Formats: sequence, structure tokens, C-alpha cells
Amino acid sequence: MSKSFILCNKKGLDALPGWLKQQSFKVYSIAFGGKGWSISLGIGEGRGYRKTQSIVIRDEGFLDDAEAIVRAHLGWPAKE
Repeated sequence: MSKSFILCNKKGLDALPGWLKQQSFKVYSIAFGGKGWSISLGIGEGRGYRKTQSIVIRDEGFLDDAEAIVRAHLGWPAKE
């Protein structure tokens, strides 16, 4: 696993789609931890879920936009 993607400004949000193209994942989850919000990317489902990478979000204002970019990368519909 390489370094996590740190998202703390608009420039990082613009760079996120390019970074995602280099990752291999099929599912994601969102959690709040000691360093702020985190989107964990992984392969598999349920008990077979294996974390491959994460996006650390330092400014909560970027959480919804980052999740929308991840969902678009997976080809999933936007959340309502």
C-alpha cells in the first residue's frame, strides 16, 4: 500500500480523479478518525473486504465532493 492521498484544498480535489485512476478498488467506506474523515478504498465485500488505499480529508467541506468523485470513478450513480 502506498501513501494515503491527503485532501485539504481545492487543488487536491482537482487532482483526485487522476490519482484514483492509478488505484485498484471496487468498494469504499467512510469513517471519522483521529486525523479527520477518511475514505477507505478496498477490494471484495463483507468479510472479504481488503483495504488497498485511503483518502484522508482534512477539511470536512470536501467530503461530499470527494465521495462523488469516488462514486463516479466506480461508475456508481450519485447519492441523492
